[in-house]
Amino acid sequence: MKKTLLFLAAVLTAGMLSAQEEYPAGAAKGKFSISNTKQVYISQGNLYYEKYNWLSDFYFHEVDTAIVGVDHKWGETLSDDKLIDLFGWGTSGIDHKEPYLTSTDNSDYFEGHHSMFEKWKISEYSDYMANGYDYDWGSRRIKNGGDAEGQWRTPTYIELLLLLDRRTADNKPLAARGTIVGENGRYYRGYLLYPDDVNLASSLMLKDDNNNWSINAFAADVYVKTMVPAGVIFLPCAGWREGTDVYSDIDGTEKIDGRNVATTGWYWTSESISYNSSYCMIFDNTGVWFEQTERHIGASVRLVRDVPSEENPTGMESAEIQMSGKAKKIIRNGEVLILREGKVYNALGMEMK
Repeated sequence: MKKTLLFLAAVLTAGMLSAQEEYPAGAAKGKFSISNTKQVYISQGNLYYEKYNWLSDFYFHEVDTAIVGVDHKWGETLSDDKLIDLFGWGTSGIDHKEPYLTSTDNSDYFEGHHSMFEKWKISEYSDYMANGYDYDWGSRRIKNGGDAEGQWRTPTYIELLLLLDRRTADNKPLAARGTIVGENGRYYRGYLLYPDDVNLASSLMLKDDNNNWSINAFAADVYVKTMVPAGVIFLPCAGWREGTDVYSDIDGTEKIDGRNVATTGWYWTSESISYNSSYCMIFDNTGVWFEQTERHIGASVRLVRDVPSEENPTGMESAEIQMSGKAKKIIRNGEVLILREGKVYNALGMEMK
């Protein structure tokens, strides 16, 4: 009888481990649709880079501390210990585009006119192909995200738009602005993303936020102990950086100094828009939009990884723009637009007449 119980316990344990292995290291425990046929895993927390005594590594913030979003340390010399989580665009560490770069000169960052999912010939006299993915933070080794190169990628702006503004279940939103209430009484604002198959009590399901942070408010212990195991993602308002100054608001009038908690979130996409600018997703209490943002601006990075499918059995295919249904990207007068079912939409999802 004892051996039988031990055998059953071993089988159950193996089953639990098998279920856990469904998700890659560093991923939240859920799957999120970015088109009618494709899903992604999302990293458990925002990316950060830690430099300590000349050793350096990329990490994902742990789920129980990812809500803070104010832990930025900028030193004046490379010998200073640093924890960096607001990055200039394309600062993966390749080609001297270091994660700790604070220059305000856009030419010091990943060159313009190329996105992170593009390949291009470096000159008409050479067959060598440059690869934009080398500049994607997801191409680097992330210690608690599989500890191997090429495991993750930065989402496109279309993917972020669909994740935040197009996903519903039973006519309820799977993404909305919200607040995590910390034990210290501080309010951490951000965007909450629920996985496609979320299974939570009705009291924990999202409501339309109506541009209000407090409609979806949850205690930190509820978020960590109940919502995170259900696959819920929190994109914190971590502000933005220029040079070594970190700001909490859109206009750059309030600095984050350990007392102020940011009221705006800035998240890089993988897409270039011009020589000096790339698309950055920005949200505050008034809405969410995508803005041409100068590459020297420091913004948050949240990485994704494709869920394996019949078309992509490894889940490791190169990033390509994914759109809902039969949509495709078009360019009109220099503006990137979405053509879907005969209608044209801008980057905010608004129909263009």
